[in-house]
Amino acid sequence: MILTIILFFIGLGLLVKGSDWLVKGASKGAQALGVSPLIIGLSVIAIGTSLPELAVSVTAVLLGSGNISVGNVIGSNICNIALCLGITSIILAVPTTKDTLKKEFPIMLGIAILLWILGKNSILSRREGILFLGLFIAYFAYLMRKKKYSVLEKEKKVYPLWIEKYYWLAVIIGIIGITIGAKFMVDTGIKIAKLIGISEAVIGLTIMAFGTSLPELTVSITAAFHKEPGISLGNILGSNIINIVLVLGCVATIQPIKVDPRLFKIDIWIMLGYSIILFPLFFTGYKLSRKEGIFLLITYIIYIIYLYH
Repeated sequence: MILTIILFFIGLGLLVKGSDWLVKGASKGAQALGVSPLIIGLSVIAIGTSLPELAVSVTAVLLGSGNISVGNVIGSNICNIALCLGITSIILAVPTTKDTLKKEFPIMLGIAILLWILGKNSILSRREGILFLGLFIAYFAYLMRKKKYSVLEKEKKVYPLWIEKYYWLAVIIGIIGITIGAKFMVDTGIKIAKLIGISEAVIGLTIMAFGTSLPELTVSITAAFHKEPGISLGNILGSNIINIVLVLGCVATIQPIKVDPRLFKIDIWIMLGYSIILFPLFFTGYKLSRKEGIFLLITYIIYIIYLYH
């Protein structure tokens, strides 16, 4: 059991660090090829924080554990809102704008509702996966039209010296790290589920979800400490949308998924609930306050306790 847990955390470390190297290497490579900062922000950086979810979910479905794939996405989206935004707003109030409330929030909520509609039969078909990928392309096109998206437009990104020189090596190492890390996490996650007698769906909703949400959590907390909490909100909303349309789109296209009915009868409602509750919370002065952050964090802890009892 101890060895299994150690291997899980080794896998988690490889996954997170591999994602970091891949994003930085690809960003520097794009920069070296003369690609605009906006395109870098929209493609590499926007998708970068969802790479762990993508790697774990694809690996899981290839190993025949669709419950981990879907549970990971639903759990990550819950974690992004309740834990990441909760902690960030406790550090510093997270602001929003009327434009965000009118556009990004409805997109995130609409995609979440569509997932519930398509998954009510506890199956995500290949056709539905292709639909999600089509929506990802549409969402990407929408982002391309936005004039102000990435902080990269304001300042030149500085990379570690070895990545500056060997960005292609960072991409290769990153891909290898992600692949091995995801395999370790899924294999050990399945073993942990069997050892402690809980379902793979719950493992996906909790341990896997927290692990793959670490990039979002890191970005959000870092942004808060740099007094740029607005970046946190954009990161979370974009990640929640991409987790569904890109991650589940890829997974279901590769292989149709039959999942534990509880994911679409209970847990997806938790995800929808957190998505909906952000509207009234942000309408109080167009910001998420410390009290509201504490509320999100406490309810998330209660939810985790509920899952294991």
